[in-house]
Amino acid sequence: MGAIMMESFQRFDVGNFDFSTKRPIQTDSEWREFAGYNGVADTTNGLYGVNVAYHTMGIYQDPIVATKKRLGFSINPPNAGQNQSGGGVYGLERLFATPKTKYVVGFLARFKSGSYITGGTTYNCPQLFEFCAAGRVRLAPTATMQLRYFAVGGTFAAAQSAFGADNAGRPAVNWASVTDAAVGPINPPTFRIKGAADPNAAGILLKYDTDHFFECEVDTVAQTIKIWVDDIYAGTATWNATYDAPFANGFQIRHAYCFGQNFVPSADMGGVYISDIYCLDLTDGVAPNSRLGKTTRVMGEAPDTDVSTMFTRPDGFNGNYDVVNDPIADTTTPAAYLSGDGAGAEDMYQTTTSSIPQFAGTVYAVQIHARFQNASASSHTMSIPTQDATTKTDNSLGVVAAGSGLQMRSVVLNKTPSGDAWTPAKAAALKYGFKIVN
Repeated sequence: MGAIMMESFQRFDVGNFDFSTKRPIQTDSEWREFAGYNGVADTTNGLYGVNVAYHTMGIYQDPIVATKKRLGFSINPPNAGQNQSGGGVYGLERLFATPKTKYVVGFLARFKSGSYITGGTTYNCPQLFEFCAAGRVRLAPTATMQLRYFAVGGTFAAAQSAFGADNAGRPAVNWASVTDAAVGPINPPTFRIKGAADPNAAGILLKYDTDHFFECEVDTVAQTIKIWVDDIYAGTATWNATYDAPFANGFQIRHAYCFGQNFVPSADMGGVYISDIYCLDLTDGVAPNSRLGKTTRVMGEAPDTDVSTMFTRPDGFNGNYDVVNDPIADTTTPAAYLSGDGAGAEDMYQTTTSSIPQFAGTVYAVQIHARFQNASASSHTMSIPTQDATTKTDNSLGVVAAGSGLQMRSVVLNKTPSGDAWTPAKAAALKYGFKIVN
């Protein structure tokens, strides 16, 4: 299989999330979004605070590449001040279609310093991110403002977390024991494995306002979890059968925050960006089948040209591509959509202004997302057709039942339609679309 998945967040609209419909990641059923706060347990699509004015989650413009996007926590300060003595959890979980025995996950993380955090003063407002196995939840949700309660291990089991980082300013204390924080510019973020700061003495040093690329190789047969940070081997996490065996089913990337003081309204307390996520199967012999390294980025693009059209579009759009390239803003059914009737109906598009050749030296795989619904009275098989200079292929999305509602599915192409390795030019020239097969 090579690449299992990748995520750029490019298909989602920029802006803060709310507690209900403006949570666009929920439109992608391949992700499970979960949240919880204070003494409230983590739940699917749950609340991440008492009030959305107390804390922000959302999709934001990439601070380095203006055309990219990132998932962000506390990036845009709330309007009413961050005034809750407690904290919250927000995360994404990816479940595999079938269990995996050996794979690697990589992603970019960045701690934003925050203009309110000034030199010479420390604050009790730490944030962290964690990487851990699918299915994990906080063991002891509590209203007490202590970082250990918001780490996935709670007070009892820092071993639940494979690795992560925080800006609590307490590097000598294990996550399972952190009861306070000293956040400030003089205390850079701390990298941890199983809750302990750089336990293998690899010299992992993190900085504010700096991109760091984290990669984790999971082997459920050898029972090893190997971690790299910016291509530096950080060591192997101690395997715990109880907490780590579920890595076979998937993984989580979690964010937690604690605010123990009443800050001024709109205080910029910093935050954490997560982006450029990839996952590779390392057992099937399909390239790529090894860690990709710190320069890896996941670029997202939308169509800007119609190649051929058979679907009907509403009035007011320049082409069919113009209907499907609007970013997803919320979980409601779009007011404008393409419609097709009958087997063989097919649209093909292209991104003629693709920036891939300018950004990429190597392209490992291409992923295409389709958002659709079957509004007819019978089941239909759908596909994503793709075409290069010589070959056209159908990539099945499976059978879609009648009345199944709006959904999103994706396909990953580890080779071009002709079966060749990808190059930036071939990726940029790809034609792709949507088809009712039967």
